[in-house]
Amino acid sequence: LWSVVKSAIGKDISKITMPVQFNEPLGFLQRLAEDLADSHLLDKASELDDSMMRMVYVAAFCSSWWASTGEGHRIYKPFNPLLGETFELVRDGYRCVLEQVSHHPPVSAIHVESVSGWILSQEYR
Repeated sequence: LWSVVKSAIGKDISKITMPVQFNEPLGFLQRLAEDLADSHLLDKASELDDSMMRMVYVAAFCSSWWASTGEGHRIYKPFNPLLGETFELVRDGYRCVLEQVSHHPPVSAIHVESVSGWILSQEYR
């Protein structure tokens, strides 16, 4: 670690190459797909008639994304995706497609369709 830091002194941070050991063994798009681990909350929200309770379940889903990035869970960086790279995930309750749509600035897009009827489309900048 010290040799990497020592060689980076005075360099532009975007030009520093990090050893592969500093990366988590999965890609950024796959890591984004892991955010759907609590999609059962959206399934429950889509069944409710009360708009306030629907909002509670959607908010719980949105905040659950940070559960896997808490202290001690994710200390390594995932591999950066290539422009045009895609990742598809099919689970029992949903189908998810992710794509790296821009390299500079980096933009990733996600589209999820559920058997419960909800649809999630988002971009990450």
